[in-house]
Amino acid sequence: MTCSPAKDITATLDLAAQLQDLGHTVIPHLAARMVEGPHHVAQIAAWVNEHGVRDLFIIGGDAPEPHGPYADAAALIRALIDSNANVANIGFGGYPDGHATIPLDQL
Repeated sequence: MTCSPAKDITATLDLAAQLQDLGHTVIPHLAARMVEGPHHVAQIAAWVNEHGVRDLFIIGGDAPEPHGPYADAAALIRALIDSNANVANIGFGGYPDGHATIPLDQL
């Protein structure tokens, strides 16, 4: 379940819940730059626990400016680990060949 910059994280989680209700296993992709702050992380953790989602995929996201304090995947992963989300696995993007808009020293 990708997180579209044209919509918000709630839209991703709502669609993930609908697909889960149809019997599918979902792995929501969350864009760090779309998370508004610690309260939003707590809401995401509550959703994860309520829906029994054990796997997430975290990306930095394509928003030109972060909506909150999470500018990259690592920052959001740290926040989720510190939250009460009962997550077993967190995937993340990597760019071994570089990225078109992220300087190599930041990767």
